[in-house]
Amino acid sequence: MGGGETNFAYRSVAEKFRMIESGMEPVIVAIAPEARALVDKLAVESIPSVRLARDLQRYTVQVPPKARKRLIDCGHVVFAQADKRGEQFAVLVTGSLYRAEVGLSWEDAEYLWAEQWTI
Repeated sequence: MGGGETNFAYRSVAEKFRMIESGMEPVIVAIAPEARALVDKLAVESIPSVRLARDLQRYTVQVPPKARKRLIDCGHVVFAQADKRGEQFAVLVTGSLYRAEVGLSWEDAEYLWAEQWTI
């Protein structure tokens, strides 16, 4: 090979290419007392959402949209103060799904939801 020629299998690569989902969505992990206090402030309408979002940013993890939807559908994540803030603040309510050393585990969301109905 010489003279600027390439031997790259463009067609093969194009057929096998899969786009990685880049649009992530936030989930607030309000386990620490400071985070819980900030989530409680969502009820105070005089505090702007943008300010609260900025303050809650350090307690927020990003997850794929399908994972967040699954967590919401199974009741592990709820929109805090949805009547005042809409669907802006998705808060984890099942604290056992989060561990500091590994982060938020959404893979078990459906299993844990079904387990609560087992007698």
